[in-house]
Amino acid sequence: MKKLALAFSLTAMLLLGACSAKTTDSKETTKKEDKTEVVQKQASANKLGEAIVVDGMELTLKQLKTTTVSKNEGKETKSLYGFEINGKNISSAKLGLGAIDFVVTTTDGKEHRIDDTVSNFGNEIEPDKTISGKAYFSIDKDQKIEQIQYKPVDKVLASWNVEAK
Repeated sequence: MKKLALAFSLTAMLLLGACSAKTTDSKETTKKEDKTEVVQKQASANKLGEAIVVDGMELTLKQLKTTTVSKNEGKETKSLYGFEINGKNISSAKLGLGAIDFVVTTTDGKEHRIDDTVSNFGNEIEPDKTISGKAYFSIDKDQKIEQIQYKPVDKVLASWNVEAK
């Protein structure tokens, strides 16, 4: 009887121990968050025209001339901002890059995606190869762009300050 109780207790302890929740070290989490903040602070200092390395790619952005576009028979006037984007794959694997990976933020803090009514670029890049293309953003005429950001998924990996042209 004692052996049976001992065996049952050992089995219960093993099962309950295996089902316990995994605890994370708060110091590790804090370090990861601090690194993310440092990367974001560094990214905000990038200037257009300077090459930066991000996510296995060397990116260079150049702002094109901003034009005014009328939509809906002249009822709606917008500014069309264009950027020339060059990306060189410096990793050993194929990588993708396209206009859809970029967003712009305006002075009111809103985030805007590419204007899909205009031809934009996107393709896969072989190792040690380069791709270049243009990305266009249609913004209300009374708004100004502050930054263009490289945001391939849900996280901003790099950003460039934009000057009014």
